[in-house]
Amino acid sequence: MKRHNLLLIRFESNFDLIVYSVVIYFSEEAKRDLNTLFSNALRTGGIFFFSGTETLLDAFAVGFERRATSFYSHASVLPNTKAA
Repeated sequence: MKRHNLLLIRFESNFDLIVYSVVIYFSEEAKRDLNTLFSNALRTGGIFFFSGTETLLDAFAVGFERRATSFYSHASVLPNTKAA
């Protein structure tokens, strides 16, 4: 069996879609770190979907815009940046 630590692996980028349902088991700090990694892995406008048992606090702070329940997209303007 091969094991992975989601907080230590390097994510690729420009994904159109990320789906997950494991973050509920992480600490709040780890959730924020992982959600930031997911946000950075999506292309602008890419979709982030998670299980109804998960929560995404501070969505904009980690680079997401809410689209619907459990659906977020990568923000076109990230926190602390300005549109060109």
